[in-house]
Amino acid sequence: MNRPLFLPQTPVGVQSNAREKQIFDLLRNLTITQVAGAFDQGFWTRDVMQATQSSPLIWHASLAFSAMHHKMKLGALPGDRKMTMAEDYYTIALRQYNKAIQHLIPLTSKKHMTYADKETVLLASVLFVGICCLQRNIKHAKLHIENAVELFYQWEFWQYEDSPGAVVRPRSLLQLVTTFQYQLSDMGGAKSAAVQRQIAMTQVTISPKPFTTVTEAYFEYLHLHFGRAMLHPDNDKGLYPMREKSMAYTACWNRWRDKFLALEKSQEGSKEGSPELDMEALHRLRLLVDCEDLCVSVRRNRTPETLIKSIPKMALFVDAAEEILERESMAGDIYQGSSPVFSFSLSICEVLRMIGLTTNSIHLRRRIVTILKELPRQDGFLDGQLSRFLIEAKMAFDKEHANTEVPEDFAQCNCVRGLFVCQTHKLADLILDFSEEEAVNMRILNTIHMAKGLPGKTYRFEWEPWIRPVRDNSESSG
Repeated sequence: MNRPLFLPQTPVGVQSNAREKQIFDLLRNLTITQVAGAFDQGFWTRDVMQATQSSPLIWHASLAFSAMHHKMKLGALPGDRKMTMAEDYYTIALRQYNKAIQHLIPLTSKKHMTYADKETVLLASVLFVGICCLQRNIKHAKLHIENAVELFYQWEFWQYEDSPGAVVRPRSLLQLVTTFQYQLSDMGGAKSAAVQRQIAMTQVTISPKPFTTVTEAYFEYLHLHFGRAMLHPDNDKGLYPMREKSMAYTACWNRWRDKFLALEKSQEGSKEGSPELDMEALHRLRLLVDCEDLCVSVRRNRTPETLIKSIPKMALFVDAAEEILERESMAGDIYQGSSPVFSFSLSICEVLRMIGLTTNSIHLRRRIVTILKELPRQDGFLDGQLSRFLIEAKMAFDKEHANTEVPEDFAQCNCVRGLFVCQTHKLADLILDFSEEEAVNMRILNTIHMAKGLPGKTYRFEWEPWIRPVRDNSESSG
């Protein structure tokens, strides 16, 4: 674990009271280590903490984020006293957020912004996204992401990747912003011109240099992970010339795999050469990669036999993911009992999402839905509850539309109820609507709907509070 820097409770030039100093101690000693996730921890424990000392905007935004994080943790636990404390943290978070905005306005009003100004604004935007996500206010989180992405392109911020005057690691900040836009487009929320432009411009490339850290492998993996979804979409819109792009992507994927295998081999038998967390992160990245390979293979060769044969392998991935999520929910928690987990990095929860959206096994999907409900988890814009809603919507859609009548000009139906949905009836397009603050609407269409201009089926899900149910471990293995 990368421990946070020891810093003064108040940066130079900022007047703070005793409560703000207390929140800063929570930020340094608890929040930062819990939200860093398994990858690129040094960015949070060192860079972000250092940034709190150089910018009043980041100081107040960080306090707001920390207070909201503890409000989320306490609000998920029973008891009137904890609820009162949670409301107190919520009030503090709003107050600090408003102070941060007061520092943001004059900064963005400058005619000529320095690199430090731009870096500060983007880092503040990341923290604002986190504040919104901790409240499950996806509507406003989406707006913060779109604004950050717009500035990202307006400033051509990628040119500063090796900036010597940076307070935080430029590559880490670059990765956070690009990951947010990937998540936004992957969730069907890519409405802004900036995000659409990113999709059109995406070129997945792999550095010829070998990996020396898990973080380096993770950064390149993220582009491959989200890029693959755009190269092989579920719908037939054809965002790219598929053959040429797919061949280029496959070559990049193979090069990445070779580099990652070399990194794994370099760690074999090493006891002191790599920190324990690096080995844990290496294991998690391997789990993500192997699960993704299986899901992609199944989607490319969709037959009843392929899907049925994949169920035992997918169940093993679900077992591994559940074990890690259970461990994470209990680790390093000052609260009585486990509580929801939030981080800014992709987590093993992605394994559950990939399998839940790939398999047609009702049993496996129901088990994943239960895990996501009992082990609340959010990774940036990717909310475990949102993933659960997606899987539940797809389950309902498949149940309602599988084996239904097929028009004469469509491929013959070969659905197997509860196990396989044919090409004609399966999900072909998904549109998410975050316009309501308290709910998300999901519109699903199959190829019949799209070909005939039909509206498809809309499912509405209301956001649920951050409450973790008591688990019945006797049934957790399904």
